[in-house]
Amino acid sequence: MNFACEFASQGAALTLARSFQSLVPVLHTSDVTLRPITTGDFPVYADIVTTERGRYIGGPFNRADAWLDFIQMSSGWMLRGHGGWALASKEDNRTLGFVLLGMEPGDLEPELGFFLAADAEGKGFAKQASVAAMTFAFSSLGWTQLVSYIAQENERAIHLATSLGGQPDPDLMDGDTVVFRYFAGGMS
Repeated sequence: MNFACEFASQGAALTLARSFQSLVPVLHTSDVTLRPITTGDFPVYADIVTTERGRYIGGPFNRADAWLDFIQMSSGWMLRGHGGWALASKEDNRTLGFVLLGMEPGDLEPELGFFLAADAEGKGFAKQASVAAMTFAFSSLGWTQLVSYIAQENERAIHLATSLGGQPDPDLMDGDTVVFRYFAGGMS
């Protein structure tokens, strides 16, 4: 079931939404553009978090909870000056997934999050987008470190975190979650 809130606003409300979106930095890599999240990205987000793929990021969610998580990821820009980006393919402009600089309830420090649609995995998109987001965090926001919270069984995410220069933080182990720490100047 789709909810009415999932569809783009019209008229003046759409114009206002686009003016807010224009404030989100747009980042470019060789293969992807990190751009503001729009309601048009929600179907891809829902396909990730409402299925078994969502198990590593607190899901699977029902569609209503997926929407709430989606708007939390995008509203961070307005409330905290950082948030999520949609990853758009430079080849065909389709939404490949999402990368996040965020603070969620329970986070003690800013987090680098990344999750892709199944057909976008294994092609280097997540690494390119993560490097761009980290560079933005360290150079534009002046942050000195980030963390990623990764389920121990999520081998692909652990491999990505390691390839980005992340180191497991033994002081922040939390059950089945490994916390990877990244430092400014330490990216691979």
